[in-house]
Amino acid sequence: MNHPPPGPSPRASIAQATSGPVPFHPGRHKAFSWPEFTPSQRFPGFAQQRNPVGSFGPTPTPTPRYPTRASRKSTRHPCMEPLTRPPEPIQTPGGISLKRYLLRLYLLTALPLLLLAGWLAYDNVTSTKAAQDLQAQSIASNFAQAMDQKLQARINALTAFAQSTRLDSPDQRSELYQEANALKTQLGMDFVVLDATPPYAMQINTLAPWGSTLPPIPKPKGFQAVPAALQTLRPAVGDAVTSAITQRTVVVVAVASVRNGRATHAVVSPVEVSTFQSFLDEFALPPGWALTLADGSGQPLAQRKPANFDPATDQGVAGEVVVPSTITQWAVKLQIPSDERLPPLLATGGALGLLLLITTGMGVFVGWSGSRRLHTAMASLTQINPATDELDIHEVREARTLLDETVKHDQASEARFQSLFQNSPIGMRLTDRQGKIMAQNAEFEALFGYTMADVPDLSVWMERAYPNPEDRQRVARIWGMPNDEQQLGRRALRSGEFHITAKDGQIKVVQVLGILLPDGMLSSFVDLTDKRMTESRLRLWADAFQYAELDLAIGDATTDTVLAVNPAFARSRGYSPEELLGMPTSRIQPPESHARIKEQLSQLQERPHFTLECEHFRKDGSRFPVLLDITVVHDAQGKPLARLVYAIDLTERNRAEAEIRALHDTLERRVTERTAQLTQANQELDSFAYTVSHDLRAPLRAMDGFLHLLREEHGAQLPADAQNHLDKIGSAIMRMKNLIEGILTLTHSARHDLAVSPVNLSELVQRRLGELAAAEPERSVRIEVQPGLIVEGDTRMLDVVVSNLVSNAWKYTGKTARPNVRFFAQERQGVTWFCLVDNGAGFDPKHAGKLFQPFQRMHRHEEFPGIGIGLATVLRVIQRHGGQIEAEAQPGEGAVFRFTLHPGAAATPHGPPHQSPE
Repeated sequence: MNHPPPGPSPRASIAQATSGPVPFHPGRHKAFSWPEFTPSQRFPGFAQQRNPVGSFGPTPTPTPRYPTRASRKSTRHPCMEPLTRPPEPIQTPGGISLKRYLLRLYLLTALPLLLLAGWLAYDNVTSTKAAQDLQAQSIASNFAQAMDQKLQARINALTAFAQSTRLDSPDQRSELYQEANALKTQLGMDFVVLDATPPYAMQINTLAPWGSTLPPIPKPKGFQAVPAALQTLRPAVGDAVTSAITQRTVVVVAVASVRNGRATHAVVSPVEVSTFQSFLDEFALPPGWALTLADGSGQPLAQRKPANFDPATDQGVAGEVVVPSTITQWAVKLQIPSDERLPPLLATGGALGLLLLITTGMGVFVGWSGSRRLHTAMASLTQINPATDELDIHEVREARTLLDETVKHDQASEARFQSLFQNSPIGMRLTDRQGKIMAQNAEFEALFGYTMADVPDLSVWMERAYPNPEDRQRVARIWGMPNDEQQLGRRALRSGEFHITAKDGQIKVVQVLGILLPDGMLSSFVDLTDKRMTESRLRLWADAFQYAELDLAIGDATTDTVLAVNPAFARSRGYSPEELLGMPTSRIQPPESHARIKEQLSQLQERPHFTLECEHFRKDGSRFPVLLDITVVHDAQGKPLARLVYAIDLTERNRAEAEIRALHDTLERRVTERTAQLTQANQELDSFAYTVSHDLRAPLRAMDGFLHLLREEHGAQLPADAQNHLDKIGSAIMRMKNLIEGILTLTHSARHDLAVSPVNLSELVQRRLGELAAAEPERSVRIEVQPGLIVEGDTRMLDVVVSNLVSNAWKYTGKTARPNVRFFAQERQGVTWFCLVDNGAGFDPKHAGKLFQPFQRMHRHEEFPGIGIGLATVLRVIQRHGGQIEAEAQPGEGAVFRFTLHPGAAATPHGPPHQSPE
């Protein structure tokens, strides 16, 4: 609504503007509206004082950031200022008399009307021309858009084909060709796959049979699509070129097949230029107009034109529109020849001009004939307080009354609007057409916290309310201020929900509705934040109930009927959810349990939660045991309203319990039997160990003693062959001793109780390597040991593991030129592995299965002496520690031994992790 400016009343304004009768039309005055005014004229209260931030109104005083309703009622808002002022005293104006004015009007009537007629004719011609231009722009744009859509469809198909995994495997070119042929049959387009590097050789081409020799791709004179698509990784459409297979003019649509951010192939589809010409021939085009589709080099791809018209020249062209393609470098040119444009313009302009001249002459005559009465009637309106209320003309008296009522109505309407605006229960804001915020009510400030000083205009509002630039652009497109009068005629703009950032940083979900005014926009803001949060929670619970794979049901506690069930509950009982709705709960319970369940419910339903076991019926009559987990909903008086039931099928649990009881009995029997067997085996093992340690060692000690006596007493008298025999006897005795020690160690490792304590494996490895180096000082071995590898285990038994593994590494690198032994820890799938690596003799991996078996060796005794019991002992110790051991090797390339201990044994290494490759 427009509002009157401050100053003289409308009646006084008319008195100042005229000194005699003036024309009056009752119908026009009923639609009376004031002209546009400045903000200070429309809202006089805003003109009191301008504060430093540029908003109108009184200088603000400190107030809470979010005003309460009490403060909003007691505080006078700028919008509450009156929009009109008391009428000022009327002064009699000077100026020309009405008679003299009418005389001049008669003399000047002819000239303005003639000028008006000429202007209207010119305007009609201009409008006709503009309509033709608009139609031409629309036709060219529609054709360009249609072309882009056709090309985009091919691009989409090529993009989908470029994702095929068969492109990555050269062995699947035949399958890839079959897949392309199938798409060709379905989509009506050919597919070509090219290399990603020059000269872009063809891999497959559906234009040629599979297996045929494919020619090199032709190069267009203009834009080349294949290099562009491969370089930019974006689809490209090239200029016209002659196909190497069909010898027809085509354009190439190319898409890059991208793997890991790099183009591996180019997927291409050739399109014959005749396709565009056929589409253009069917396209609706006004008679006599010319339309040309040209590629990036300007070469026409398709063209329609009238006879004897050359689109390449500008001769005879009265209008031209060029629309570029959005996805190619092509352009659509529409031309209107002069022969088709000028005749309609001249015909319409001339006819309209003649008609306007005739109408203008008649108007001048009628106006002159009524001037005398108009002069007399309007003279009475020059007086504010006429001597008599009885005027000669009824319309003049009606106009006087209407003007008085209009002033009073506008004042009351303005006061009512401001009261409604300020006291509205929803946030409201008024902005002018330049985006300046003219007013906002207290509810708006309570909702968002922004005052007019915080957001003086829409640009600041957009930055504060929508910090995200993308959201800001989207909202700006929706709420851009329309300038079209037709848009103003629609008044209300479409509403929508927006996420607006308040001053304190909270995100408000708000429904916004805008109403266009002649000089701006009135916006309303309805807070939906709590409503949407509640709906989201309800939707979450509803979805959880509906889609849970648990048997859930809701029952009426007063009628014992089913209110709702989820599909899982109904499915397990053979019903659909609809069949169970409203069904008495007793229908799915055995009759003999009705009384018991009813009694239990009556005793327990005062509780908020309880469980009970019973049986349920299926639709087919079968029954099954269930555990019901029941939550009771009570009203304010504590009366049960509903029950939420979670039903658990106990069939499998009962069956499992029966199986567990049977298995428990079987296990107890087996444990008793196994314990007896183990006791007997341990006794036999003790007997064997005693025999080895006493019965076998005694003869060996005697043989060794006699061997020493023989050497001491008769060694000098024995020949060299006898000395050699004595050495072999001594070596055999030593081997037997070692074998006995190995057997005892192996037996001890299987029966010895573990004394668990922190063990530093790094120190054990260093100590054993030091002992070996001291025993063979002539050897130079490179040693790398990761420090601080501490674990939990039996120190003596882990020392056996380290000694055996390190001794083997030292022994089997004895014939290596540059021996190297490394010990370190590494993480593999969350498990700590301790690794010993050497570059010695290695072993054949196909015999690795025998590596940890007692008395099994990978090398002959003459090459590397040993008894074959060490790794078997290592395996026993590692297994007793709950770990694993594995080995990898190749002949002549060394070996890798890795072992783990039980999860509680391995500690975090205190030294730096080893990163060396094995």
